[in-house]
Amino acid sequence: MYRNFPIKTILCDSEEQVIKNIRTASAELIAGSGLTDTFYFDSVPEAADQKGLISKLFAGTKRYTAVSPLKVGFIYDADIDESRWIDSHEAGRLLVDEMTGDNVVTEAYICEENNVCDAIEKAVSDGCGIVFTVSPSMLRDAVKASVKYPDVKILNCSFGKTAASVRCYYGRMYEASFLMGILAADRLLTECSGNVQRKIGYLARTMDNTSVRVLNAFAVGVSMIDPECRISLKCDNPNAPHRYRREWAKEGVQMFADFDCSSVADVSTRAGLFLIKEDKDVYLGKPYFNWGKYYVQMVQSVLSGIWDISEKMKISVPTNYWFGLSTGVVDIITPKAPYQTKKLLAFMKNAIVHGGMDPFSGELRSKDGIIIQQSNSSGSRITADQEKMKTSEIAAMEWLNENIDGEFEF
Repeated sequence: MYRNFPIKTILCDSEEQVIKNIRTASAELIAGSGLTDTFYFDSVPEAADQKGLISKLFAGTKRYTAVSPLKVGFIYDADIDESRWIDSHEAGRLLVDEMTGDNVVTEAYICEENNVCDAIEKAVSDGCGIVFTVSPSMLRDAVKASVKYPDVKILNCSFGKTAASVRCYYGRMYEASFLMGILAADRLLTECSGNVQRKIGYLARTMDNTSVRVLNAFAVGVSMIDPECRISLKCDNPNAPHRYRREWAKEGVQMFADFDCSSVADVSTRAGLFLIKEDKDVYLGKPYFNWGKYYVQMVQSVLSGIWDISEKMKISVPTNYWFGLSTGVVDIITPKAPYQTKKLLAFMKNAIVHGGMDPFSGELRSKDGIIIQQSNSSGSRITADQEKMKTSEIAAMEWLNENIDGEFEF
């Protein structure tokens, strides 16, 4: 991690700090060996019966009160009213205030991208014991701060990153997007019957592994309802705004999805699935992050002492929290869906929550070939045993499902 701790820091840091930097850089280099060496948690461990070894691990846990509360800082790199992404995290912060009582106090710190370190410094100086850096671009600064302030719990909202000194967290948005794909195909068949070409538009505002997971899961969901339906992928171009709408119009697209909640998407454009009717977009629903569910669980893990177990056991493997539908961190809203469709969505959601279904299980085919080949795919017998992609493979995804038309820059 020489980029995080450049050589010039040796000249200005104290000897103690240089040693910390070297130790952390060593851990980061080891961690960078691959995503397969990362711990992936799909929920926060529950408090165990505090007996024997566990009771000793919990013995030194700090107790927080209204007089001496746990202070939690949230670092934002955009204004709350200008970014879908920041707005969703602010809603999470407010839920922590509401759900955790007087022994927890939260504070938001808004900074420019190149002043993340200053914002973290301010949060630490204010006494924050936990600092959430809510954008993936903040990881580098979060790692630096974690070395300088080892007693402060610093996290970064990203997935697939391999930083041993900073715990990363994200939501399995692809699970919710898969359900939205099922909804989209079902509604398209209902609303646009006849000679209308069965094609659904999809707007990608960012090009990364997170975006392609959400896109592919949506496409898989569509194909399960309508194998002939195509996904018309368009990329948002700030230099040519709304060009994708003109292109979709030429293609006869009458439904589109815009799910991107990254910091590049402002709050003036509503995320969701839309039916295009007479130049008017009819809102059908959306997948969404409920960051409050995550933040409340993580803060409570610190209050209970669960957080400290791995640190006291000297675990230095990178940790990623990747919460899905089962935790409520991601979910969907479908206000206008017929009751029959809602029953189907509820069935599929229940299967995912209880481990009986995964969007990236069973036979999967990309534009370039087969990703997963089921052994019985050519036979007439249907088996409940479906092969599933590994978490590390999902994290590193760099392919497009076979029903997607368009290009994606990996």
